[in-house]
Formats: sequence, C-alpha cells, structure tokens
Amino acid sequence: MKYIIQLIEVFIIILIITLSVYAYNQVEALNIMKRNASVERQYHVALISDTVDSYGTDQFVQGIQGSLKDFDTVFETYDAQSESVEAIFDMIKLTDVDGVILKLDQNAAAAPWIDQLKSEDIFVVTAGNDAPNTGRDVYVGTNKYNMGRQAAKIALSLTSKQQPDVGIVLGPEYEQGETFSPNNFLGGIYDTVGEVDEGAVAYVGYAKQIRAEIIIDDVLKNYPNIAVVICTDPVDAVRAARVLVDKNKVGVLKIIAGGDTPELDDSLDQGIISATLIEDYQQLGYMSIAYLNQLLNGEEITSYVNIPIEIRLPDAE
Repeated sequence: MKYIIQLIEVFIIILIITLSVYAYNQVEALNIMKRNASVERQYHVALISDTVDSYGTDQFVQGIQGSLKDFDTVFETYDAQSESVEAIFDMIKLTDVDGVILKLDQNAAAAPWIDQLKSEDIFVVTAGNDAPNTGRDVYVGTNKYNMGRQAAKIALSLTSKQQPDVGIVLGPEYEQGETFSPNNFLGGIYDTVGEVDEGAVAYVGYAKQIRAEIIIDDVLKNYPNIAVVICTDPVDAVRAARVLVDKNKVGVLKIIAGGDTPELDDSLDQGIISATLIEDYQQLGYMSIAYLNQLLNGEEITSYVNIPIEIRLPDAE
C-alpha cells in the first residue's frame, strides 16, 4: 500500500511538472506572437529628384528625415540630374524597394516608369507636382495653380497705372524653353494677370541660366513699367532684395518671394520684400513618408493630399 501511494505521489509530481512546462511554453508562444504583432516591418523607400541642390528639395529631405523617428523606414536619394530617370528606375527594381517617392520637375514625364513600378506592386507617391494619368497611388503637394493665382493677386495689388506690369524670376527647377502645363504655377499667374484690363507679364527670367542679380538689374534699367517681380526661389528673392538695397531702389521695384528662410523674414520685416508665399516643403516630405507607410500597411487613403499655402505679409505698423 505504501508503495502504491509513493507511485501516486511521483505521478502527481510528474504531472505538475508537465503541466507547468506546457503552460510556460504557451505563455512564451503568446508573448512571441504579441511581440511579432507589435513590430512593424522596416520599409525601404527610394526618393528620385532632379532638383537635389534646390532649396525646396533640401527642405523636403529634411521633412523625410524628421519622419523617420515616427515611421520605421529607411530611404535613399537618387539624383536624376546625374543619372537618367530610366537608369534609376532600372536600379530601383534591383534593390527590392517597397515604395518610390517622385519629386521631379515634371513627374508626369516619368509615366512609363511609374506604370512599370506599379506592375511590380511597388507603391508610388508623386510629390510637388502630379502625374494624374498614371497608376501612381497618391499625390502630395500644394495646388500650384492656386499658388500662382495668389502670387499674381498680391502682385496686381502692388501695381499702378504708371507701373502696371509684372515680372517673374523662375528658380533652378525651371528650364528655359520647356513646355508648361496650364494648370501649374505660371498658368495661375498668367490667367490672373490676364483678367485685368491693364498690365501684363512683361518679363520672365530664368535664374538657372542668368543670376537673379543680373535679371533684376536688367528689369530696373529696361522695364520701367514693371512694378513687382515674383521670385519662385528664396535664394533668388534674397539676391533681388540685395540689388534693390545696393541701388537704393527699395519700393521702386517690389519683390514677392517663394519660401521661408531667416533672410526672407528679415527682408520682409524691413519692407524690402512685399510678401512671401510659403510652400511647406518639410511638411510635404513628412507627409509623403506618412502616406506611403499607410499604403504599405494596407490602409486605404485618399489619392490627393493638399498641403496648404501660407502667405506672409509685413507686420502692420
């Protein structure tokens, strides 16, 4: 009888140990599942730009870098000025990327390659300007046409009967001789100026070919009917402002700037620049990564994300 009781005790101990091991394994398995569920995969994103040296793209990349703390993403930049877009797309297909952000001067020109990426289930975000007749997944940017209209309205408010005309200095992202969409920034300016009886766009200068200082000097000497010049790039606007200060022409020719830099803020406070239109490039970069991550995580999103424009004027005295 004593022997039987001992056997029962040994059996109970073995059973307890077995159940404990099983329970422990089940708990560990559950913990592993929870950990795996809470860890999102790190995504690999490629940024393609043909304006890598511009202020806008620099700010855009800063926005992407700022997003990395919120999204487990790595990215690399491809310079479409030093490599052809076709060659870059071929490289990207070999690097097993999860998504591509396009920030080209004309994203629509990359339509064939966008559709190739989509055929391989790679998500595509167009930033800054759209490629609507492609399979791109989402556009993130400002409404450039409306931005042009806003700039033109401010410009027209600064003209007079003696000086009814407007000039434009286009930044390094613009090439002389290229065809512009009527829905872009320039289209908004031309349409708005064309709505008034007096005044015209009397001068368009390309800072990529001629420095802004030379353009402004030419306007001052040879275009007395121009009251205001719209500069799309903040560096050009600052250079234009310096010419006005050096020649004591502040107020004779007015400047509307694009961008948000300390130098522009100083010129605005001093009354050298009349207004700035701020396209938040950092927000644009951040939101490009944010929406791309939503796509990669299987979420449904809108296909058009509008980044608002801020208009900054001198403080009223």
